[in-house]
Amino acid sequence: MNRKSIILSAWLLTSAAHAFAQQEVPQESTFLNPERVTIKDGRDSMNITIKGRQGETDFTFSRTVMYPSDEVTVTRERRTHPNFPIPFGINSIKDKEEPFEMKGTRTFVVNGFECVVHRSSDDDINISRKLTSYLANKADSVLHIPAFIEYEGKRYNVSGISKKGFAGNTDIKHLIIDEGVWDIGDEAFICCTNLQSVRIPATAEYIGLNAFGSCPNLKSITVDPANKEFDSRDNCNAIIETKSNTLAVGCSGSSIPSSVTTIRQGAFANCLNMESITIPEGVKQIEDEAFAGCYNLKSISLPQSLEYLGMYVFWNCTSLPSIVIPKNVKEIKHGGLFQGCNQLKSLTVEEGNGRYDSRSACNAIVETATNTLVTACAGTRIVEGIGAIGEEAFTGMPIHSLHLPKTVSKIENYAFYNCEELVSITVDEENPVYSSPAGSNALLTKDGKTLVLGCAGTVFPEGITHIGEGAFWGNRVPMGALSLPEGIKVIGERAFSHCPNLWMLTIPSSVDSIGEYAFSYCPKLNIACLKGGGKMLAYGIFYRCEKLVAIELPQGMESISNIAFSHCTNLYSIGLPSSLQEVGHTAFEDCPCEKEVLQLVQKNKE
Repeated sequence: MNRKSIILSAWLLTSAAHAFAQQEVPQESTFLNPERVTIKDGRDSMNITIKGRQGETDFTFSRTVMYPSDEVTVTRERRTHPNFPIPFGINSIKDKEEPFEMKGTRTFVVNGFECVVHRSSDDDINISRKLTSYLANKADSVLHIPAFIEYEGKRYNVSGISKKGFAGNTDIKHLIIDEGVWDIGDEAFICCTNLQSVRIPATAEYIGLNAFGSCPNLKSITVDPANKEFDSRDNCNAIIETKSNTLAVGCSGSSIPSSVTTIRQGAFANCLNMESITIPEGVKQIEDEAFAGCYNLKSISLPQSLEYLGMYVFWNCTSLPSIVIPKNVKEIKHGGLFQGCNQLKSLTVEEGNGRYDSRSACNAIVETATNTLVTACAGTRIVEGIGAIGEEAFTGMPIHSLHLPKTVSKIENYAFYNCEELVSITVDEENPVYSSPAGSNALLTKDGKTLVLGCAGTVFPEGITHIGEGAFWGNRVPMGALSLPEGIKVIGERAFSHCPNLWMLTIPSSVDSIGEYAFSYCPKLNIACLKGGGKMLAYGIFYRCEKLVAIELPQGMESISNIAFSHCTNLYSIGLPSSLQEVGHTAFEDCPCEKEVLQLVQKNKE
């Protein structure tokens, strides 16, 4: 999976969650479009049970409020179709007449804090806050999380900080959490970019993943000495899980104690001010994304005690020039380990490692027993003796040319995903499995019929009948206006997904099968003309092509699968064949042409 938008996604999810809360709908509502839900009496959100039936354009549901007990009305408006199932997001419905439930939670606001009452205890709350300025003393920029809050004459214990509760608040410089708070939710303070210091109370029992992720200015972390679950031993400016000796949260001011054995997932993620770090002897595991997004990290020393490296550990460490993998490392989760490390030219496995090697100075990690190149970098060479290229091995690498020696007999799926700068592909003539006709800049099967990998320099050779699965996924196509040649019969799944420069597409009449998501997520795709494609348009084929304006489908096509054009938010013009009989109920979700398409299909049936 491409992780380039991890932090951005966290920010967007946070914003969406707060926009949701502003509509006074229950926080766990399953409505697909919460902005169209209105609570007519304007009361706080509460635990509710809704009973309703489907069949009208405007849905009106009565709800019985469990806390306190009275009745209000919820109206939901949505452009719809009589065969749409409801409610959206509920998987337990067996019949459209059947009652259904929508979960909710009672909330209120006190002193700028949004408070959510626990279902298990009417005396405990979690708190959070919108993305607005709210600090009483802007000069100090101190956020004080209180131990209790009073509301309508009742005292509530603040037991936790909600997931993403304070995400993105740039006012906070110093954080103090009172004794009594025991739960700090996942991503609770993610993207608090001005946060400098944190004090963790003795009562804290849970600190979620990325609770302080993407806080680049965080330098001081202190855990109360009385805390039994966590500590900040040796004045390390980090949070250590005491029993497991796991470093859970680090920052640019951290030093890793020698007693630490594990660095937890995301522990140092997006420490933008960290330029170098030494991981001491004793550390055995570094988990997923531990140093992801440390853009200024120029030097890291890994210990001989290290045995395990997770996925995306060094994702987007764009300043890292070299790294040595110690000889005792026994397991590397290969996916995207150095993705986005554009300056990484030297990648070496220390001699004596029983599992991996970097033979012939190839600047890669090779699994010795299988001769599989599992992790590459910008300086990698595929040398003789390598038998396979592992899944996602070159993902996101800034490579310009690729040459396969005769020994490579297997290339796993998406080995070269998102190699946007790739323009040249050649294959040794003696390779028994793959070929690359002169000037084609494409990787083909030996018989020349299936294009396995393409790039911006590809010239489609004569005789190809198949475009393989993920052949151009994340890579550039030869020309932004792509016209595939006649003779191609099959286009595989995700063959052109995420192509960054594809803006116009023509598919020839010879094509009789197109795989799922074949052209999905193409950010510039504007116009598509399908002269062929078979009787059924596949699931998700143009999913989230948000700039797609016009498309023409061929005569003979009979059905369009679900989410084929979902979230093509600018699709106004579509040429539909008279042969079209069936359209999946989410095929044109969020498309401006949805109503017209459904009307035409109904007319065709009649």
